[in-house]
Amino acid sequence: MPQVRRALPGQRVRLRNGLFILVFPFFMWFSLSPVSFSLLSDEEADQEESRFVLLLNTVENGIILARSEPFSFEGKQFIRRRFFLFSKEEPPSVFSVAACEAPKRPGVKKEAPDYLVLENGRFARCSLFVKFPDYLLEGFLHEYSLACDETVILFRALETSHAASIVDKLRRTYEGLSTDRRATSSVLQKAKKLQELAFSVGSTNKLFEIFVYLIYSAPTLEALDELEKQIKKHARGRLCDLQTPRFFQGALYSFKTGFFGASLRPRYTPGSSLRAFFPLIEENVFDEDGVLLGYSTTNAPVFFNPFARNNYNVVILGETGSGKSLTAKILVSGLRKKGIRVLGLDPEDEYVRVADVLGTEAKRITREESLGLDPFKMMREGLLALDEVADILSEFYLEKNEFVPLSNQLRLAIADLKPQDVESFVKQLNIYSKKLYEYISPAIAEPDVRIFSGNPPTVGGNYVFGVKELSGAVGGSRYKILASTLLTVYLQKELFGNYERGLFFVDEAWQFLNFPVTMQVFEAVARKARKYNKAFVFITQKPADVASNQSGRTILEQSATSILFRQRQAAIPILKEIYRLREEEARALIEADTGEGVMRSGNFLLKLRVTPTEEQLRVFSTTGEWMRT
Repeated sequence: MPQVRRALPGQRVRLRNGLFILVFPFFMWFSLSPVSFSLLSDEEADQEESRFVLLLNTVENGIILARSEPFSFEGKQFIRRRFFLFSKEEPPSVFSVAACEAPKRPGVKKEAPDYLVLENGRFARCSLFVKFPDYLLEGFLHEYSLACDETVILFRALETSHAASIVDKLRRTYEGLSTDRRATSSVLQKAKKLQELAFSVGSTNKLFEIFVYLIYSAPTLEALDELEKQIKKHARGRLCDLQTPRFFQGALYSFKTGFFGASLRPRYTPGSSLRAFFPLIEENVFDEDGVLLGYSTTNAPVFFNPFARNNYNVVILGETGSGKSLTAKILVSGLRKKGIRVLGLDPEDEYVRVADVLGTEAKRITREESLGLDPFKMMREGLLALDEVADILSEFYLEKNEFVPLSNQLRLAIADLKPQDVESFVKQLNIYSKKLYEYISPAIAEPDVRIFSGNPPTVGGNYVFGVKELSGAVGGSRYKILASTLLTVYLQKELFGNYERGLFFVDEAWQFLNFPVTMQVFEAVARKARKYNKAFVFITQKPADVASNQSGRTILEQSATSILFRQRQAAIPILKEIYRLREEEARALIEADTGEGVMRSGNFLLKLRVTPTEEQLRVFSTTGEWMRT
């Protein structure tokens, strides 16, 4: 085993057998989160590039690896792009990295001067960028992702004195060249840049030694030669020069830059110029354990897993018939198949009709049932605070013209009387305050008494609660909303009683907008969900109305994933404001067919075409207008 002499991290050293390597003592692999780059605004793209430069400046030495990995789903083969960092220390959490195992790469079976034979039988080649134009297209490395297996960036920040020496030497060289009256504009421009760099390098701007190269493979040597021609032709079109270093193929494949006394020449690049090398681009969503929702406009599959985001909340917005409910059913059923527990509130009984297909049990709540949803009992269980109980009773029983003074009196009454349940509280109010009693007494009369009396429902598995029938009760939608509000509070006992992954969804959420306290309950669920490893899925139309509600807007803005389907013109301004949509995406939402929309999820922004299977379309669809592809 060759011995490595003492070296700084990332330093090139020569082994006793003459082999040059980059030394990475105690280095580890980390996975990196990509972004959907093409649909980002200029400001968002600038932020991502700045974060990338900051990452390299923080780590200083290591490898950035972008690689294509095949995977199968339901008998179909797909390719996804994954991204890795090899560094000595874990970067700060702001960079969204996670420690991981080393990527599984095929070993080398045979090494020829200008190609490799891999253990999987394919022929591979490594081509190094040796020349770049003065101006590079942002994210240009992504252009090679379809043709290449891997894109590699080896980087090392130079020590200040070494960096200053290199820059000064280059500066003097180009200053000398620039004095020649035949000097080209390119030489003059480089001389000026080097003068500027000489003032900043080592202080605000680090100098990096980098190697950037592509690794690609083909089933035959002839196919590999043809692929190389295509890749180099594309590079020349971008004014880049790619070379295939003979006798360095095995070294480059192993992330080394030399052997037996020979070493490849590095490129020196200031940190501020590394923005153009931003490689963390994936225009498609390939989440681990994701549900296949459909396809992007590039015809790539969209595998979505809400638990792969910083928070797990999902908003699905669209007008009637746009495909939002079918999409939610595809997501819910897919996650159930993966063992995720599901609870749902179904105002129109769309989901209870297909509960068995969703992998849940259906619970239709009828007007004749006693629900046992007593807010005072929930308060004793810790599900509600005193102020929240007062807010719920005030919302559903007090007149608006006397709301403020009476709601304050109601809070005092609850604090003073310490009631055990709604029935005892109303009886105590008859003595405590005749006026409050007059307003709150309907709570122990029909039909409201059915909401508060009896025992609460048993929830031990996966349930969808249909509340459509409650609209026909005396009190109409008010009765339905009151029951739904307290049911959502009660289900938090199940949702937040453990830290196992789970999902709670609410469809047709616009029905609750006129009841602020109900929206506050939904906001509380959304806020707690991440803490308890749960996802909250909020499905609705009328986004402008939702955004005008304070809790509704909070849910829209703080959900990591938003799936936007066809919208009316009136909804576009608020969606532009909240989701920073460009005119192109806004116009696409107005003109979208059923099932077409825009998906913003974490770092991803893509156009989505939800594509249900024939079975999903038959069982889940609520409209005959669904687009078939």
